[in-house]
Amino acid sequence: MFFALQRLAQPMLEGGWVVISTARDVSHEHGDSVFYDLEREGVEIELEYYEHGELVAYPTDQAVEDGDSTEPVFDLEEPTEAECLEAFIAQGWVQARGS
Repeated sequence: MFFALQRLAQPMLEGGWVVISTARDVSHEHGDSVFYDLEREGVEIELEYYEHGELVAYPTDQAVEDGDSTEPVFDLEEPTEAECLEAFIAQGWVQARGS
């Protein structure tokens, strides 16, 4: 699953985001998942990829402590790489290629 997350998160990494931690979660209720905590210029987000192909972006625990919402920033069911890129661009986390 980390390979799939790496592939989907690649535009973030190319855009200067740095993986600051990784984790794996085993859940019979929601399905197993893997996480990347990413940071760029003091902003942190978490990408979680589930075994059934869902990608969810959350604010990190630090952002929540600072008063931000714990709701997902976005939730994509079985996204393509292009759909992930569109979501990252929509959040202002990366620039459109060629921009």
